[in-house]
Amino acid sequence: MRVIVDQNELTQALQKAIRMINPQNTMAVLSGIELHAQADTLQVFSTDLTSALTLGVPARIEEPGRTVVSAHTFTDLIRRLPTATVELVEKHDGRLQVRYGKNRATLQTFGDELLPEFPDVDGVSLQLPAYTFQRLSKEVLFACSRDDTRGVLRGVGLTYGHGRLVFEGTDGSRFSHTWIAVPEFLAEPKTVVLPTKAILEAARLEDDRSAKLTLGSKLARIDAEHSVLATRYLEGVYPDLSHAAPEQYVAVCRLSPSEFRTALERVQLITAKDNMSTIRLRQLTDQGIELSSSSLDVGSAVEMLECESHGEELDLLFNPQYLIDALKALSGDDVLFELSGAQSAARIRSSDSPNFFHAVLPMRQLV
Repeated sequence: MRVIVDQNELTQALQKAIRMINPQNTMAVLSGIELHAQADTLQVFSTDLTSALTLGVPARIEEPGRTVVSAHTFTDLIRRLPTATVELVEKHDGRLQVRYGKNRATLQTFGDELLPEFPDVDGVSLQLPAYTFQRLSKEVLFACSRDDTRGVLRGVGLTYGHGRLVFEGTDGSRFSHTWIAVPEFLAEPKTVVLPTKAILEAARLEDDRSAKLTLGSKLARIDAEHSVLATRYLEGVYPDLSHAAPEQYVAVCRLSPSEFRTALERVQLITAKDNMSTIRLRQLTDQGIELSSSSLDVGSAVEMLECESHGEELDLLFNPQYLIDALKALSGDDVLFELSGAQSAARIRSSDSPNFFHAVLPMRQLV
């Protein structure tokens, strides 16, 4: 292999590829990045066996070839090179020589060992609007479980059919729901579970161009400009959340998201060091919302948020961080905070964005 490539473009590709690598991998070769020189492109490939990322870097290929090199050493070296271009030469002994100006470095490779290939994805293909995955990473990922023992709750449930792509995330105490229209796909709905890491990496790859999503029987593939991200589905049945958010609410408040969030953050300071941080939220008819918290070691805080409100008076306990996370995901000048009582979820949504909402259970629901 002999390749001449732009140092900056190669650095950008390597920094994206290295995020795919799992530092806890048990196969030595999985700590490497595969370089595949063919035609007029140097392909940079990495995988953690669940997902795989292929990035294309324009290059002058003087001799095609394929090798795997240590990801961190190679990336750190290329990033620090002082020259605009770099030449990569695979030697007869299997080592990779990196030439920059009059200087050179020689790196050990994994010899003839290559990274495991991912099978082709054959299935339904949909063209997605630009920045779809950036939106998903903001609106859905924060609600997914971070506990490795929670199975499919560590992923994003994707239901496609009837003209919609519906994305949902939950950890059992809260959930986010958002959707985009796909009028060209009207088949009966099917549900798969995408790893949160794949959604996050897809968001980082996005630009202002649309991406193509292909959904196969066991894998999904996301094709963007100069990149292909393939991922296996998480195994298991995603919970049916269609009835998790009530259809009727006994109290509704219209608030400024920034004022609501900053008030929550101030009141949360009192109980921030507790293992189970809670605040008391009282919805007062025609007056607004009263937030309060107390701690024997720290003190207490009470804040009154004047807002448009109507319905029953309620006195509930919430995990304040759950409400803060939801408010961070919302856009618009005001939000609707809809309460259904102590025995079912409350809903937070933007008044001008019908596609997304977040639901959270009062603390009294958690047993």
